[in-house]
Amino acid sequence: MNRTETKGKTVGFQVQSISEVAMDHIEIMPEEVWKDIFDLLNNSDKISCLKAHAKWRKWLKSKRTLLLFPEVLQLIRDRLEREELLGLRCVCKKWKDDVDNAPAPFYQFRTMGFKTLASVERFLDDMKYHTGNPFPERCVTLNQIEYPNGHEDFWDQLQLLRIDFWAKVEEFLDKFGQQIWSLCLTAGDIDYVAPSVEECVRNCFFRVPQLKRLTLSSHYIGDGLERDIVGNSSRIIDFYMSNPLPRLIHLEEIDINSLVPNAVVKAILEGCCVPKTMKRVTLENGFYDAFYAFSNLEVLEAHVSFEDLERFRNVHPPLRKIKLNVHSRAKVDAIDFENLFSILHQFDGTLTEVDIKGTPILRMEAVNNFRIQLPRLESLYLRDYDGPFDPILGLKKLRHFVVENEELISRPMQGSVVEFEGFEERIKESNIWTLLPSLTWLQFQITNCNGHFRHHFEMLRKSNP
Repeated sequence: MNRTETKGKTVGFQVQSISEVAMDHIEIMPEEVWKDIFDLLNNSDKISCLKAHAKWRKWLKSKRTLLLFPEVLQLIRDRLEREELLGLRCVCKKWKDDVDNAPAPFYQFRTMGFKTLASVERFLDDMKYHTGNPFPERCVTLNQIEYPNGHEDFWDQLQLLRIDFWAKVEEFLDKFGQQIWSLCLTAGDIDYVAPSVEECVRNCFFRVPQLKRLTLSSHYIGDGLERDIVGNSSRIIDFYMSNPLPRLIHLEEIDINSLVPNAVVKAILEGCCVPKTMKRVTLENGFYDAFYAFSNLEVLEAHVSFEDLERFRNVHPPLRKIKLNVHSRAKVDAIDFENLFSILHQFDGTLTEVDIKGTPILRMEAVNNFRIQLPRLESLYLRDYDGPFDPILGLKKLRHFVVENEELISRPMQGSVVEFEGFEERIKESNIWTLLPSLTWLQFQITNCNGHFRHHFEMLRKSNP
């Protein structure tokens, strides 16, 4: 609103609409400048601009299909075939960048695999003039599985194959390693076939500085030769003392199988991992002191002693999922169920999934007033558990409950409120559905001594009462 004055006195007002004022500001700069500004905005700001003014809406209209593509991609990616995903990269540069840089859940990303020397050579030849990122979702698998033909000079020929393959891998990573975020690496072999697992790991890690997710495994040939790998920790320690591993500042997730030597695992945890950035750890071969420094850890899957687990009372990472095989260093007949879950109560604000196996078994001797205090827990998997199920009645958000035992689900316990005994084959008759209204899926698995399923009973409740 502008005031108009004539000879010192007011004669009227000239009124401007909000849209006219906005137009005045828009006209300050040419359209090309505004479009450059729009390119710097995030998607939510662009959507706000679409609603703010008709002229801005017109300018942005031609690009409206680009605005929500990253969000939509997260919803549809797992349903797309590889060819369809590659087709999206051809639409425009924006979509290509979104496809290449889209984060993927652990174990759900698409990978580009190399298993032979010829496959690496062919890729390098095809990408001879390529610049930038050639990997959808930036995931690569390196796992040589080729062996010499015939038995004459088998080991000499195998060693030559290994050396040639990993030399070509180093050339491959020198060119494209900067683009890799997820690496699935099967490194090393038996000791007398070069290169060793510790050499493979180090040579690869120095060439993938942007690595966020690591899956590491090792393999062997013949019966019992895995002992040749894990029995040389002193050699591995000496190697890494002279040839330290690089710090991978972006690394967030690791998954290492049981055949990788303990000394290599320890070197990775202490040398490569930045404690505050680690979010997910899956290990098959032990528990390490380095875990206690991972202050932002969200997922932990490991074999752990009851004594090591107790040390977590002094550590408070925001764990939301754990999968633990718990044993005791002391000679005991069973892991105490109540003590175990009392330790986990410190994660009551974050924990939503728990998978626990006791070695030899989990046990609760008698019915009492103990209740699991994990108010956010939605999924519980108990393996080899002997005791009443009353402790789960405090879990008001529990939706999935799985029990795996060698025998029937439970022995009768005086005073138990939950009725399971005798209902394994008639799950719907158990009163657990009334006691836990949130429960939607219940599963009983009865196994033999080798862990193979003998009986399997389950029930899905489609709607809560």
